[in-house]
Amino acid sequence: AVFGVDYELLQYCQANGKTDARVQRALAHFAAINRSIYRRALPGIDMLDPAVRPSMRTTYVLYSDILTEIEKADFKVLDRRAVVPTRRKLAVAGPEIVRSLVLQQRAKWRR
Repeated sequence: AVFGVDYELLQYCQANGKTDARVQRALAHFAAINRSIYRRALPGIDMLDPAVRPSMRTTYVLYSDILTEIEKADFKVLDRRAVVPTRRKLAVAGPEIVRSLVLQQRAKWRR
C-alpha cells in the first residue's frame, strides 16, 4: 500500500502483461530486503550440519540467481516467471551433489 499497489493493480498488470512503475518500485524495495537477508544468511550455511550444507548452498545460490533474473527483467515478472537456465542450475548443483555424496560416504566409513 505504501507504494500505491493494491490487488486490483496487480491483477491489471498480470492480465495486460504490463508492470506499472508503482509495482516495479515495490518489487525493487522487496528485492533489496531479500538481498540483505541473503547477505546475513550466507555465513550461517557453514554453521549447519555438514550433511545439509551442499543443498543449502545450492538453494542459496539459485534463489539469489532468480532474484537477479527478476532485477534484469526490470521487475516485469507478473506475466511470466523469472527462471534460471538449466545449465546454470547444473553448474551450481552438480558440484554440491558430489560434495554431498562424498560427505555421505565419509559418514558411512566412520560407523
